[in-house]
Amino acid sequence: MLEAFARRADAIGVAHAETCGRWPGVSGEVEPADVVVCHHVLYNVADLEPFLAALAARARRRVVIEISERHPWSWMSPFWRELHAVARPDRPTAAGAAWPGRAGRNRPWGSLTCVEEVPAPVA
Repeated sequence: MLEAFARRADAIGVAHAETCGRWPGVSGEVEPADVVVCHHVLYNVADLEPFLAALAARARRRVVIEISERHPWSWMSPFWRELHAVARPDRPTAAGAAWPGRAGRNRPWGSLTCVEEVPAPVA
């Protein structure tokens, strides 16, 4: 995915840098940027608050997170429960990821904006 992101950014003339590693552990290796992008990784994050705070600390202007309205494996829950007697995760979701933790706590990453998913043009 990082390579595809880099190719697309190059194709449209956008400056970019990619970091591969476990976030927020590698956050110290990342230079601040105007926009920080995180794509479909929140599903595997145990503690969202430090993860999101580290993203916000590296973004001068905005953090963009792509996450679906529903967990991508939520449709498997009935089958997983039947076969393994274990409930599949149903979180995080877009709404839940926006404001993890206690209500009313100051959130350095700002507000949630939901956008409709549309196919990206192919260059």
